[in-house]
Amino acid sequence: MKLILLLTSLAIATFSCNNKSVKLSEVKVNELRTHFVELLKDYDSTAKLDSFRFIRLDTITPKIIYNVLFNSITKKHEYDMKILKSDLDIYKSQVQMLRISAGLSKSLFQTYKEETDDQNKKIQTRLHNDSLLELDMKNINDLMAKADSQTLKYYQAVVLYQYKRKDMSVKKDTGYVYLNLDKNIIRVEDFNKLTEAIYPMKGSLKTDD
Repeated sequence: MKLILLLTSLAIATFSCNNKSVKLSEVKVNELRTHFVELLKDYDSTAKLDSFRFIRLDTITPKIIYNVLFNSITKKHEYDMKILKSDLDIYKSQVQMLRISAGLSKSLFQTYKEETDDQNKKIQTRLHNDSLLELDMKNINDLMAKADSQTLKYYQAVVLYQYKRKDMSVKKDTGYVYLNLDKNIIRVEDFNKLTEAIYPMKGSLKTDD
């Protein structure tokens, strides 16, 4: 798990454009470092940041944001299909136990019936959400084809960091931080809200875990 990276960050890293002409002042780099230290404390209160280096600013356009949404939905849909197969296997087993218990015990039958009904509701909920996600994919694909690929909407700062854990082990990784056009930090949850405002999702991207 990356320290400040969500699925959308990974996708943006794939589609964003490196703009070498855009610079970040020393003051802004220090703000990034401070922000990163706070995130590190939330992630692991015992961790200590050893090194932090700003690499570059990537640009994010409306077309990139649609790309991000489309890929996030696709991955969620694929995830749901795998979980659905497992859910259906469980449901089949529960139905079989329900039939067996019918002639054995009324209370046992009722217990299996409740479990089977709950599992069926879970499956129907997932199927309904997936149908909404498929509609979202179609809508976003249409919007993406006409989206602006030139206008700058946000920046994404790319940094390298290293921190030491309590057990003295060292972790190195790449981090991503969102910035607005004034190069002020946008927290991940706030950026997600801004993204949702561009296209209000019909389906949910939440996973079971």
